[in-house]
Amino acid sequence: MGGCAVVSRYLRFLNRAGTDLDVLSAAGVGLGVFALAFFVSAVAPAKEEIGRLRAELTRVRSAAVSTPHDGEAAARSSSQLATFTRNFPTLSEAPAWILRMHQIARHNDLTLATGEYRLTAARDGGLARYQITLPLHGGYAQVRAFLEQVLTEIPAAALDEVAIKRDSVDARATETRVRLTLYLAGGQ
Repeated sequence: MGGCAVVSRYLRFLNRAGTDLDVLSAAGVGLGVFALAFFVSAVAPAKEEIGRLRAELTRVRSAAVSTPHDGEAAARSSSQLATFTRNFPTLSEAPAWILRMHQIARHNDLTLATGEYRLTAARDGGLARYQITLPLHGGYAQVRAFLEQVLTEIPAAALDEVAIKRDSVDARATETRVRLTLYLAGGQ
C-alpha cells in the first residue's frame, strides 16, 4: 500500500510539471516501482533475518566457549555411566537372580518348563543383557502376580514379551511364554 501511494504521488508530480510520459519513461517508472516493492517485500525482511541469525550465532559461539572440552565431557560421561552401571548386578550374580525368579514362580503356583537363557555381551562398558524365556503353566491371575513380583523384587529385570495361549475357551489354565531381560553391569 505504501508503494502505490509513492507511485501515485510521483505520477501527479510529473503531470503537474507538464512532462509527457513516453514508453521509456513509463518503463523506468515501472522498474523503479518494482524495485521498491521488491526491497520492501524481500530484501528488508531478509536483512532482519540475517541480523537475528548473527545474534544467534554469537550466542552459540559464547556458549561453546563456556562448555568443557571434548576430553572433559567424555571423561564425565564415562564417569556417569560407571556410576549408573554400578547399581546393576554382575554376571556372577545372575544365577541367584534367576533362582529368585523360579522361587517367585513356585510361590505363585506356576509350573515352569525348561527355559531359554541367552547372554548378550556389553558394548563399551555398558550393560550386558541376559534374555530369559520362561514357559509358564497356570492361570492368568497367577502369571500376572508372578510378573508383578519379579519386576518389583528384581529391579534390573525388564519385561520384553508375554504370549498367552489357552487350549480351549473352557480351560482354566493357560500356557504363557514370558521373555524377561536381566540387565548386568559390564557383563562380568
